[in-house]
Amino acid sequence: MEGKMKIDKNKFRKQQLEAVLNSDIYQKAIYDMAIAMNKDAKTAPNEKTIETRFDQYLTLIFNQLFDHLDISYYPTKEEAVDTVRAISKGHADTSIGNVVIEFKQPRTLSSDKDQLSALNQIKNYLDGFNLKGNNKTFGMVTDGIKCATFTQNGGKFENTDFIPLGHLQIDQLIKNIIGLGQKDFTADSLADDFGGGKNSPSRKLAMVLFRSLQDTGTDKTRMLLTEWKHLFKLSHDDNSQQRAIIERRKALSKYFNNEFKTIDEEYNALFSLQTSYAILIKLIAFKVISQVKYDDSLIQYEELLNLDYQSLRLQMQELESGSIIRDYGIQNLLEGDFFSWYSSQEQWNEKISNSIQEIIAKLNIYTIKFVNEGEYIANDFFKKLYQSIIPYEVRHSLGEYYTPEWLAEHIVNESLVHIQTAKWRALDPTCGSGTFLTVLINKIVEECKEKGLDSADILREITTRVIGIDLNPLAVITARVNYFLNITNFIYFDTEVEIPVYSGDAAYIPEKIEIKEIPFIKYSFDTKIAPFDVFFPEIGLRNLKKFSRIMIDIELDILALNSDAIYIRLMELIPSNQRHISIIQEKLRELSETFVEFEDKKWNGIWARIITNYLTTANIGKVDLIVGNPPWVDWKNLPSLYREKIKSLEITDTIFSGDAYTGGINLNIAALITNVSISTWLSDDGVFGMLMPDTFLVQQTYEGYRNLILNNGSRAYFMKAHDWTKSGNPFVDVTQKFYTYYISYKEQDYAQGIPVTKYKKKRGANSQQEKIDFKNTFEEDEALAIQLNEDTTNFTVINKSSLVTIEEYKLLAKEKSIYRGREGVEVYPQELLIFETVDQGKEDSKNITVQNVQVKRSKFKVPQRRYYFENKYLHPLIKGKDIEPFKVTSEFLVPFVYDKNVSTQVAIDELTLRKESPKIFKFFNESKGLFENQSAYSKKLINGEDIPYYSLARVGEYSFAPHFVAFRDNTKNVATVVSEIETPWGEYKRPVFQNHAVTISQRPDGKYISLNEAHYICAIINSNVVNEFVNMSSDSRSFPINPRYQIPLYGNEKIFEIQEKMARLSKKAHKECDNEKFIAQTVEELGKLYIKMLRILEK
Repeated sequence: MEGKMKIDKNKFRKQQLEAVLNSDIYQKAIYDMAIAMNKDAKTAPNEKTIETRFDQYLTLIFNQLFDHLDISYYPTKEEAVDTVRAISKGHADTSIGNVVIEFKQPRTLSSDKDQLSALNQIKNYLDGFNLKGNNKTFGMVTDGIKCATFTQNGGKFENTDFIPLGHLQIDQLIKNIIGLGQKDFTADSLADDFGGGKNSPSRKLAMVLFRSLQDTGTDKTRMLLTEWKHLFKLSHDDNSQQRAIIERRKALSKYFNNEFKTIDEEYNALFSLQTSYAILIKLIAFKVISQVKYDDSLIQYEELLNLDYQSLRLQMQELESGSIIRDYGIQNLLEGDFFSWYSSQEQWNEKISNSIQEIIAKLNIYTIKFVNEGEYIANDFFKKLYQSIIPYEVRHSLGEYYTPEWLAEHIVNESLVHIQTAKWRALDPTCGSGTFLTVLINKIVEECKEKGLDSADILREITTRVIGIDLNPLAVITARVNYFLNITNFIYFDTEVEIPVYSGDAAYIPEKIEIKEIPFIKYSFDTKIAPFDVFFPEIGLRNLKKFSRIMIDIELDILALNSDAIYIRLMELIPSNQRHISIIQEKLRELSETFVEFEDKKWNGIWARIITNYLTTANIGKVDLIVGNPPWVDWKNLPSLYREKIKSLEITDTIFSGDAYTGGINLNIAALITNVSISTWLSDDGVFGMLMPDTFLVQQTYEGYRNLILNNGSRAYFMKAHDWTKSGNPFVDVTQKFYTYYISYKEQDYAQGIPVTKYKKKRGANSQQEKIDFKNTFEEDEALAIQLNEDTTNFTVINKSSLVTIEEYKLLAKEKSIYRGREGVEVYPQELLIFETVDQGKEDSKNITVQNVQVKRSKFKVPQRRYYFENKYLHPLIKGKDIEPFKVTSEFLVPFVYDKNVSTQVAIDELTLRKESPKIFKFFNESKGLFENQSAYSKKLINGEDIPYYSLARVGEYSFAPHFVAFRDNTKNVATVVSEIETPWGEYKRPVFQNHAVTISQRPDGKYISLNEAHYICAIINSNVVNEFVNMSSDSRSFPINPRYQIPLYGNEKIFEIQEKMARLSKKAHKECDNEKFIAQTVEELGKLYIKMLRILEK
């Protein structure tokens, strides 16, 4: 032979060792040892007897199961050790490898004092051994009935409290004796092993799933994918060019190393990615539950390691259906969701099998020592994992911003301050991975432990008082498993549990209606076959556990296409004295037949589970606390089908502002969730506390929302707010500013204001962590959010250090400006319409050489070229950023092909343009396709279809004025006076103002303002008092186009002297615009004059 086969002996030995540790024989052995040791310890006369029995059982296990691997249990007894805190030497009962064991008699561990003494003793031994270089990393002290352990973490020892000695603790001890590199279930470990890195097993699985979906997607798979898109609110015809969706597509392309050319490919990729994550979460759940509730009659996690290709498929199919988990007594942890598609016979392949086996093997080295050990603290195990697997751009497009633990805890604590009910119930209607749920669980456990409740009572308190809902099916799986992991401390072998986390849409919940005087719950579903409505008698949902069990039971009848059997089972939910009611019979019969119809057309899939979840959300009852962090998705970014569905709801009539042109396009879905959640679930004395964008109190879009008129006609009120805009961006990778809004039914006097606490991050502090020292991280300041004018719901957030008094701000905001602001022209597409001059380009008195600009983030790809244009219709362009206090600059030119004498709204016709400016006409004609691709929104603004295609939006009589007051509608409240601007060819021309450069050019009667009048208006806008007011009453990303403060009409005799003085100061400031000291003094003087003027008018 030319070569010899090489065998990796270490790898082979490790595989043998894992085979032993994963065997049923080993699991039974440690289980039996725990029972026998508990029994022996109760009658042992002394600790030596306990030690001897303990050694005998361990020796037996090692001899029987590890001897062939040359692993034995030969400990050193009474090994001397120099303890850190004692003068004399100590003697450790048992020392082996890196492990120290101390034994006690039960009566010597009966008090807290005795237990503390025992812990200190073994800690001293561990420290003493390590000081001498004898590395010890694990310690146990036990009396055969209970035990406590020490483990080394980051160079420090951490100990558990005393807990019952069970098979998990013996397993942990044996693995430490053997020296296996076991991992703890921690958020960091899971993210490190399964995050989105190049070689991550979850990423490899996602890639394999995507290829399978693309190449061999079955009818059943396509059905699940279609329904996932419906319920996940993804629209097949959603060709949106919104930036967030474009970035999502790019991120998915990068993740899968595949540039997606169609929307279907993008959705297949997202579906595959979510399926991969879901498989991982389900395997984690199975591993934990099979050890926490060990039962040798049921399949164990470790058995998955040795399954062949087809056997693994069958077990994954069982896992997906939830039947394996239900066998362990957890009813709805897994329940056959959208992500089970890969496990069908037709879809399964060897690559999927191998990828899942890799995940199973990697998870197998994890230990579950957090279960039943140490001081109880609930954790969000999966937030970091989810964020490391799902790209940021994908999460952002879906409005997912996961909350740091400290912030969730702060919101819960601040809300509970106002709750008087002792046994409060709480709901997070957009629970995500479950961060708020874990905080709430911790609160209840603290309460219960103070009362001395046992595990069964604590479990009951948690599961009846902490509820979660989410629309994202992936979030529901994650939150359920998170919830389960956090209640394992209180689950016994025979405990049956239903996890109160449900699939549902907090913006569109089932309706409560009456049919023939019988209360029903109605919900409308969209499916590929056809939309269908579910009508379920409300009386049948009174016992939600029974409802859930029966909906699981009917799945067999659905598979058998037996509508009669389904109907009989559903009727069991109806009290016997109401089963005769014809409308109840009719609607349950319809539902039974619908299930069968769907199954017959191979389209049923998971509808029974979906209906169970959605109907349950309508009947969970009132809660005292609604907390969370809902999706922050603007209305314009929602899929078109979902937008239309939501707009059909009556509640939207009270939320949308009714803007004639925008139609509430900037409204955030979180506003709708607020109203729906409070209307549906909040009790009369309850509190709503949620994180939402900072714009809600001040932006015009939310004018209707701020009334908080609910769908039953009642009203809720903002009670307080917390401002996190300067908190250091606690959400990693997210710069969106936000508040916590606290709302209740308690009436508030907004004219007096509601308290606002502002949190500012201290220098050197870091708020982008899960846990922080709150007091050392933030400075606090108090303010008031006040509605200064009864004619608007807009709030002004007034600081203690404000320039003027609250009464003076009320005077300022008493009326809106009498002058109307005009938004700038919609110059679109920019690459086609905005030009810059070219150095040394050809030029004469009538023509000039220009080149079109390039916009990096634009969706339009118009190459840069030089053009030789007539200058007749080229005008200077002013952008918002070109405006500074009393100063303006202009870098660009724009073709403005209008003739005021013909029309002030529509561009000149093509024949006229061709005659007067043939070069520009030729350019426009070559680009006609891009012009005609303008959105329907822009065409609506232009106000017509039968108009020249190169007409611009937002052009009118006001665009042709001799003088303009130009000011920004975002970032900075600054203004300047503009008349004509010198062009590169030396001509002075009226500029064109682009959107974000707002102008005032007309008086209320439509006449143009004079130059003095323009300077007077400019003076008011630039005054320090108005500047402060605008910043306190607006979102800096969107200032009102029509000023919300008084600008009295110029020429009023009572105040004309002050108006003229303000105009003179503005003219002087324009000349001294680069003198910062002069400008600072001027805006202060203008503020005083402005307040003085308003006081005169008030008198």
